[in-house]
Amino acid sequence: MPQHHPTVASAIAAETAATAAVILSEKMLAMEATGAARAFAELAAAQKARAAWARAQIIVRDVAK
Repeated sequence: MPQHHPTVASAIAAETAATAAVILSEKMLAMEATGAARAFAELAAAQKARAAWARAQIIVRDVAK
């Protein structure tokens, strides 16, 4: 690696650290979005299952009459 003035080397190190922080931040945002989407899908599935259960209860009640 070529030799740089200490100020240039510090600037390069700071830029590298900033880039790493941005990448980490973007990864964390993506993980949060994925988690939120997964939670929403689980909630929708639970609501769908509850609706199916309720329909089944109505059918059972009507057949028992």
